[in-house]
Amino acid sequence: MVSSAVLLMGMLVQGHWISSTIEDKAKYHAGAAATLFVDHILGPHFANSEVGDVISPAQHEAIDALMRRASERMQVAALKIWSPEGTVVYSTNPQILGQRFEPTEALRRALDGMTSVEFDILDDAESTWERNMNVPLIEVYVPIRNAAGRVVAVAEFYENAEVLNNELVRSRRDTWVVTGAVFIAMIVSLLGIVTRGSQLIEQQRHSLTEKVRELSDLLSQNSLLRGRVEQASRLAAAENEQFLHRLGAELHDGPAQLISFALLRLGTVAPAGDDEPPFGPIRTALSDAMNEVRSISAGLCMPGVTQLPFADAIASVIEGHERRTGTVVASHFAGLPSDTPHFVKTSICRFVQEGLNNSFRHAQGKGQSVDAWCRDGTIVVEISDTGPGMTLPIFGGPHGGLGLSGLANRMESLGGTLRIDTVPGNGTRLTATMPFVTPEGRTGS
Repeated sequence: MVSSAVLLMGMLVQGHWISSTIEDKAKYHAGAAATLFVDHILGPHFANSEVGDVISPAQHEAIDALMRRASERMQVAALKIWSPEGTVVYSTNPQILGQRFEPTEALRRALDGMTSVEFDILDDAESTWERNMNVPLIEVYVPIRNAAGRVVAVAEFYENAEVLNNELVRSRRDTWVVTGAVFIAMIVSLLGIVTRGSQLIEQQRHSLTEKVRELSDLLSQNSLLRGRVEQASRLAAAENEQFLHRLGAELHDGPAQLISFALLRLGTVAPAGDDEPPFGPIRTALSDAMNEVRSISAGLCMPGVTQLPFADAIASVIEGHERRTGTVVASHFAGLPSDTPHFVKTSICRFVQEGLNNSFRHAQGKGQSVDAWCRDGTIVVEISDTGPGMTLPIFGGPHGGLGLSGLANRMESLGGTLRIDTVPGNGTRLTATMPFVTPEGRTGS
């Protein structure tokens, strides 16, 4: 609609300009013909005279003769000759002969030496007789000069413009018809372009809508699959924990009991203070095997963790580590939830256990610290030491642990992350983050 309005405005301006140009050209030719007539035919009668309020009878008769010929050849309907003072010294209308009128703008321009042309504008007081002709007239003011080139009078021609007016009407009509046809053709073309563009945009919008719908379906499916994977990871973590618990119990109740029985039987064969071969080395090996099995069993089993509040469960793991290693661990807890799901609690406790084990092995337990807090539904746990640091990647170990790589994989499968910051000579920091959901199904805070 805006484009149509702009085109319509352009067509109106163009049509008006063409019509005005045609009319101006007609005026120009009329003025040129009148100027030629005055300069070569009428002007010589005033070449050696000054025009006052009247002209001589001889000049009057000569002008009458010229008018008779001009009316036949040039369609001149009337003529006035003005003196420089604004007096009509000759007129085809005898009633205004010798009268003085207020000079019009066109007459003043002619007295200044410029030809002036007006088309069918007869509203001056001296043009009453010409208006009564009831035909369209062209009014031409032409300066009359003497032999010295000075303006001594002004000739005012009234040419019959009926034929010219008809031509102008026809030209205007043809101009507006052509302009209108071009406008309609442009509007139709523009409409076709806009319609085609709208159809293309609609097709693209429909295609984008389909793509968005497909992506939404894929996102829904991905969310569903992600939920299933996390659920499977939680179940796997729980089953793995049960497996480790059973394995630790089996080690404690099986090989540990057999080794203990072997030590008891060995005591009946050789006294406890008898460390001579072969009984001494056998007793030492059995004792070392017993301690190793008990250490592995203790590392695999975390009795009572699932029944304790979250902070107490982490504290229990720290106390067990201090008891086994004889080291001291600084700890600080802030805002930990009490209703943490079992899989989150177990995973974090395993992380603390494995992190402290690595700290003990690589830093001899120097500067061990555990910090845990909850922020925006995410549990953050940091384990740090002041040991010599590590050269990455160093994961896991041969004694009773799952390894940091296994813990990292477990946390990623449950939606968490594990980050290791270490610089040789400046200690190590392990940071675990894990989002959690309360048993009621709301995000923890």
